[in-house]
Amino acid sequence: MQGILAWAREIWPVLVSIAYVSSAAWVTVDAVLRKRHVPAIVGWVGLAWLAPVVGALGYYLLGINRIRRSATALDRSAVAGQPEAPCAAPESARGEAQDEALDAMHPGFAGLARLGARVTGRSLLDGNRIEPLLDGDELGHVVDRLSGEHNTKQKGGAIAYLTQGRLGRRELYVQGLMMALVPFLNPQMYGGAEI
Repeated sequence: MQGILAWAREIWPVLVSIAYVSSAAWVTVDAVLRKRHVPAIVGWVGLAWLAPVVGALGYYLLGINRIRRSATALDRSAVAGQPEAPCAAPESARGEAQDEALDAMHPGFAGLARLGARVTGRSLLDGNRIEPLLDGDELGHVVDRLSGEHNTKQKGGAIAYLTQGRLGRRELYVQGLMMALVPFLNPQMYGGAEI
């Protein structure tokens, strides 16, 4: 028994070092291969090498984009002929012609429409349309055109139009401000922040 304990005392630094180097190397390789933004790569690699266990664990818990990997797995299962997830809309419901028309009007939105169909289980309908605000067009002008009113941005704003007057812009901002002040109104619950 004493021999095993003595051996464990001698070898544990080597085992921890091997685990540290291999986990940091894994984070380095995974981040370089999967991340697109250089600052994110540098941050995760630096964290993995400078914080031995916490860096690799943090990358495993927070740095891996599991949504994209789940979507990739769904695509692979669809290609392999396996049934898709129950929430996914069938391809025939949307049609390739609709994808092509959407992509011709607004390049890049066909993928967004497919993502929406997969997430919500509902595809875009013919009556739905996407009109991005281009060339500095303001939301207030768009709401003016939709509502037939004038100068809605100085009145209730888009939120008043969308909620049919039940909620105005001022009330929306007050609610947001009150939510931002909650930690200051209850400092004992939020680590001592005070007004």
